[in-house]
Amino acid sequence: MEPCLFIHADMICLISMDDCLFFAQDSRKIDKMITNLKEEFILEPEDDVTAFLGIEFWKLANGALELVQPHLINQVIETVFGTNEFNFKDTPASTQPLHMDSEGANGIE
Repeated sequence: MEPCLFIHADMICLISMDDCLFFAQDSRKIDKMITNLKEEFILEPEDDVTAFLGIEFWKLANGALELVQPHLINQVIETVFGTNEFNFKDTPASTQPLHMDSEGANGIE
């Protein structure tokens, strides 16, 4: 298997086939890398990425990135349960704690 994740002190590069993603805190570093790569390769840069190989990138309010794979998640659920149509509840169980049964046994036998 070919390496596809390259980590540098100030940049991460993820490569798959003919697609490449760069991550850095300073966008000028990415711009410089793209400029250097254009000397050897024909590139078609995109301004923003929201999905890459079925992975969606969500930018959170705190600036962090969340990576999710909704299509893969749905496929796993459908394979395991035979459907992905469910009526989910936030809290499926009672929110009240169970109390000891005063007429029950005192321990496990």
